[in-house]
Amino acid sequence: MGCINRRKYRSGYILPGSRSLWRVVKTIESLPALRLTRVRTYNIHIGEEQKVPNGRFVFHRGGSPESLHIIGNVEIHESAMLWTNDEPSTLRTKGDGRIVIGKESFINCGAWIWAAKLINIGNKCLIAPRVMIMDNDGHELAGDHRVGGLVEPVIIKDYAWIGAGSIVLKGVTIGRRAIVGAGSVVTKDIPDNTIVAGNPAVIIRRPQ
Repeated sequence: MGCINRRKYRSGYILPGSRSLWRVVKTIESLPALRLTRVRTYNIHIGEEQKVPNGRFVFHRGGSPESLHIIGNVEIHESAMLWTNDEPSTLRTKGDGRIVIGKESFINCGAWIWAAKLINIGNKCLIAPRVMIMDNDGHELAGDHRVGGLVEPVIIKDYAWIGAGSIVLKGVTIGRRAIVGAGSVVTKDIPDNTIVAGNPAVIIRRPQ
């Protein structure tokens, strides 16, 4: 069974914007593919009364089973890694919503991912601590906070890197090898090979 060596992601704690950052991303991209003895995904529903099968998922590292909360239609590649040693993470869908996490992607602690339609995280993506991703408004813009609002898919393409504490809102596509600076709020599409930061996130660099 393949498993990511965390040392390869140690540089993931460098703040986006440093001169060496792009070389780090290119290094991650060029890593040889892991040889997996098997490839599978999981369609998971864990209710409050249910237990994690065998006490642990193969993609869950660094935390107790109770620190990973998964409810709904969630598909996670076996070679992905979810890290919850410091804070729990929640992946939740409602209705026909789906969350898909591609091969060799890494999701750090404190993630909150909520899909009413589709959140698709590609291959070899890096999701830093306390990132929030949602494809819906949660409720309509009304005084009584009725359930509803707009729903639009979120697509995060291969090799994207989302910095700590960032928020990715509905209808956004984050391009291949794009980098989102820590604490950003992403409200619009991000082109491939681009660094963005801020609230709302804006382009600050197009690496050469």
